[in-house]
Amino acid sequence: MAGNQTFSIGIEAFRNLRTSLIWSDGGEALKTLVVTSAAPGEGKTLTAANLAVTLAYDGLRVLLVDCDIRRPRVHGLFHLPRAPGLMELLTASGEPGGAPPPPAIRETSIARLSVLPCGALPMNAANLLSSTRMRILLQELEEQYDIIVLDTPPVLATADAGIVGSLTDGVLLVVRAGTTDRNAAQRAYQQLANVGARVVGTVLNDPGGELAKEGDYYYPYDYAAQEQ
Repeated sequence: MAGNQTFSIGIEAFRNLRTSLIWSDGGEALKTLVVTSAAPGEGKTLTAANLAVTLAYDGLRVLLVDCDIRRPRVHGLFHLPRAPGLMELLTASGEPGGAPPPPAIRETSIARLSVLPCGALPMNAANLLSSTRMRILLQELEEQYDIIVLDTPPVLATADAGIVGSLTDGVLLVVRAGTTDRNAAQRAYQQLANVGARVVGTVLNDPGGELAKEGDYYYPYDYAAQEQ
């Protein structure tokens, strides 16, 4: 458990990642960052969670948002209920006199780290991610947090990563050593660029072949950030 142990390799790797990415935009901090991958199984969700943990440890107010409406996992990593969550906030009425949004954002055991789980899926879940309400919600949340980290589905699996990425300051693309196909990674990068999403860096996941347990949300192994 990250809160009870010190993993020097993992902590320093994610701090280096934070330095390389969060302050990569001419010295101006990114406020919203999507973490995604080309295909499933490359470690994007654990990367997003661990990056969020590290940023919170460094004193930032962090919100981790689960936008992976196909396979939401963030709530499970932090032992939180799945709903209410993002979907409930997007479907709540924003009109005066309408029903107030549910209390979807939850605190974690880590100081300054909050989580917005995916929520229960309505029929139009995919459309909600590209809605005006999603854009407005992100703007509102930016006023409350120093940085928002968003976990999305893999780029080549659905259009969701590109949709959400186009609304944010940058995208972090996770690739797994020995697993991710080079052509797939290049297609993912190009697909993001085509919709106006800015890939600010890549993470090489698991270069040494060691994997953290699925139940651990801290991932204390080697990551290498590479700016695009």
